[in-house]
Amino acid sequence: MLDDYKVETVEREGFSLTVYWDDTPESPREWDNLSTLVCESRDYSLGDVNPRYSSDDIEESAREDASGGVYLLARFVDYGSGGARFYVEDDPELANCYLYVTPERIRAEYGTDDNAARLRAADLLRGEVETMDTYVSGEVYGWAVERDGEDVDSVWGFYGLDYAREEGSRALDWAIETARREHEEKLKSYIRSRVPLIYRWT
Repeated sequence: MLDDYKVETVEREGFSLTVYWDDTPESPREWDNLSTLVCESRDYSLGDVNPRYSSDDIEESAREDASGGVYLLARFVDYGSGGARFYVEDDPELANCYLYVTPERIRAEYGTDDNAARLRAADLLRGEVETMDTYVSGEVYGWAVERDGEDVDSVWGFYGLDYAREEGSRALDWAIETARREHEEKLKSYIRSRVPLIYRWT
């Protein structure tokens, strides 16, 4: 039942906008990411590569994979019923994941692998970590616009509640404005056809 995943509902001018938790979101690692994500875990397959062991020196593994490029250590923690988190981890002793980009990949993306390009790549890796955190913490949503119980529009896979609200509100505004225009056109048609007033509001 969708009601089990309902976050909030807004009603306006005969329409409703409901935001839901997305219980089957697509992993952001299915997207076209800059980095390769490696997660050392026996229990989860979060990364693009998931070795079922823990290396003696995860930072050394990251450095070797990056081959002179950029890498970023991270940590995935599952708190059970308390949720999960994925974040940048500066301490190699605590890190259990890392993201890396080779110089060749940086050049392919930016046309060069100079310091400015490496800084841009590092910023993008931090963004990929934030997106993974949104994913593992369950902060992915969808919305549905309805009128009289009938679906008008719905979209899923919004990373972040504010983003889902913003896009859902735009869809609600569009649905209301479209209904107004259609009603105005209908009234104009009635007037042209000299339909009696008592029938113009049906």
